Amino acid sequence: MDRNTLYNEYVINQKPIRDIIREYGISTGTLYYLLDKHDIQRRSKKVHKPYKDRDWLISEYVEKDKTTKKIAAECNVSISLIASYLNAFDIPRKYNKPAIYKDKDWLYDQKVKQNQSWQEIADGLNVDRKILEYYAKKFNIKHTVKRERRNKERVYIDITCYLCGAKSQKTEKYIKRRAKEGKDFFFCSRECANRYHSNQMQGNNNPNFEGKFHGSWDHPSFSPDERRNRTLKQFEKWKENGYFEELLEKMQEGHKKYFSTPEGIQKRKENGIKAILLQKEAGFKSSLEDGIAKLLDKLGLKYEEQKEMYFWVVDFYLPDYNLVIEANGDYWHANPKEFNNGNMTKDQKQRRLRDAKLKAYIQGAKKHNFLVIWENDFHKNVNKVIDDIRKVTL
Repeated sequence: MDRNTLYNEYVINQKPIRDIIREYGISTGTLYYLLDKHDIQRRSKKVHKPYKDRDWLISEYVEKDKTTKKIAAECNVSISLIASYLNAFDIPRKYNKPAIYKDKDWLYDQKVKQNQSWQEIADGLNVDRKILEYYAKKFNIKHTVKRERRNKERVYIDITCYLCGAKSQKTEKYIKRRAKEGKDFFFCSRECANRYHSNQMQGNNNPNFEGKFHGSWDHPSFSPDERRNRTLKQFEKWKENGYFEELLEKMQEGHKKYFSTPEGIQKRKENGIKAILLQKEAGFKSSLEDGIAKLLDKLGLKYEEQKEMYFWVVDFYLPDYNLVIEANGDYWHANPKEFNNGNMTKDQKQRRLRDAKLKAYIQGAKKHNFLVIWENDFHKNVNKVIDDIRKVTL
């Protein structure tokens, strides 16, 4: 590296040493060697620190009455460092007077008598408002600032009513609001505005125009699909804000409470019967029920399917023989040949209990003939099933 290059980079451009050695691929020792070789004076590492000068510190701290905080900020050092030099130079320290906001009487005067807000007082003292609120709470100073209402002078503009054509005046605020809504026509009164709105909403757009229904019931808003979509959207909103789960829980609690009453138990039985009859109307039939129906047809026996009897709905009823036949699936009704209390599910136990009550009521209380046909017997030993039926029907 020649002298001119080094002089320009090091002296004129004042480049840091680390940038020079990185750019030209030399070491720090080599750089210092070249500076001495080309007779270029090295830059001093010393930075002027005025706070180390006793006379300067006395001038700033005592004569100019600056605080240690302000001196530290000007010198870009910490407050404790300035304080240490004050002690080292035996410069008497100035101690801050107690903050004026710590005086209860003064704070009460500013807040209550002068009716200032905490922010206004804080701005005047150049402190944080929360400090004042802390001392106000400590001194139990409570006061709400009362402001005088400043009524701005209203500006009125001449307009022509869009509906009735009457000349009128409206405030500038009203005009700006209408313009913001994208409307360049105005009304002289609320009555005219309402009448115009009703006229725009006549017929198919407003089936309840003037309080009398004159619309068509085939309007899209009355369709089942539209009502269902509106309900589903409402459910989605409830699910988003968590209200749906709360509503569902309340509904379940209400159902549980109601169906434990005598009226609820009766209603539940009626609903169960209706559900089964609806299945019958829809043509629902298990494969076992279908097979038994075909067998009864072959035997020439008259029967009624899904017969409502008292509080029950039985699978088959043969009126000529006062016979009730129940078609029981092996799994659903827990065939005793395959299931016991040790391997039954909760649903199977409930179904077995229900079947026992049905038999006790139909056969015991009402004296009907009663026959259960199991799925396993029907598929593997249909002759036994036929014999059981013949025993009652012959």
